[in-house]
Amino acid sequence: MREVHRFVIAGKAACSDAQIQDRLSKGFRDLEIITFRSEFDIDSAQHLRNLVKYGDLVNFGSIHAPGDLTIAHIDRAHRELAQSCVERIIRVAPEVECERVVVHGSFYLTDVENRGKTFSLQKKAFQRCVESLQRLARLAGNLGVKICLENINAVYVLTSPTS
Repeated sequence: MREVHRFVIAGKAACSDAQIQDRLSKGFRDLEIITFRSEFDIDSAQHLRNLVKYGDLVNFGSIHAPGDLTIAHIDRAHRELAQSCVERIIRVAPEVECERVVVHGSFYLTDVENRGKTFSLQKKAFQRCVESLQRLARLAGNLGVKICLENINAVYVLTSPTS
């Protein structure tokens, strides 16, 4: 028997009624919900739960964690904020029948002139990403949610520093 693959063109929308209504009016029935850091200054769980009312109209393919937060950040406070946001999204995802949460696993380095230092920081960011994923994986697994990584720091695995 031949395996059949289903490809879907999904629209991106914020959690707002206006954006979801706009995507529905354009014929989208599959959506990736994007979130923003400012939404986590309010009751983010309630904000995300507003998606429930669209459950019969929309398939939520994924909920995307804020793009300016990364679980690989070498700054502990930033990383903990990112993990907290992702945890809240993971807890809400099953309520809106969403199986996937997209998180950023990269830490961009700029203005580092020493290749050895760059390599060391990339390795540290990759390790922080793995540690964060280990912490989040238990919760996601218990709730039946898949964590999808976007923009990971894998370059250090493929290269070696030459200082």
